[in-house]
Amino acid sequence: MNESGVRAGCDRRVTFSDSTIVNSVDVGETVTVTIWARAYWNDTGVFVRGGERYRLQAEGCWRDMFIRAGPDGYDTPWYSIAQRFATRLRRVPYARWFALIGAIRGAKESMFVIGTETQALIAANGTLMCFANDVPGFYWNNCGAISLSIERLL
Repeated sequence: MNESGVRAGCDRRVTFSDSTIVNSVDVGETVTVTIWARAYWNDTGVFVRGGERYRLQAEGCWRDMFIRAGPDGYDTPWYSIAQRFATRLRRVPYARWFALIGAIRGAKESMFVIGTETQALIAANGTLMCFANDVPGFYWNNCGAISLSIERLL
């Protein structure tokens, strides 16, 4: 794994967490992973199943070019005409810029906002993937990472 957290030989758009790949998380167990702002997809290594419930808690700070944000993201700045026009082009248009987003197997229909904290009832089986909500093609100007704790409740 190189210093940006990308495994050599893998698609550079998928970043794997620094932690060991986890097949599943037992009830009451918590796994913590790093989510990189520059990665189009962050593979948490956590396999989830439909019907399971998780508490997801994130902390830290990352940057969209020069704008600092936490896991809840930020609103479109009043001074940024470009971002006002690009709002509908975000991967999850209804979520704030740089909000932490989760998805099962990277499927668009399974995307949900994690932010600083949420509880999620999983609808399908697959690996939990995450990303900072941005416009596709503009991840090159992102930097930083946040820490995501994944606790299985049910």
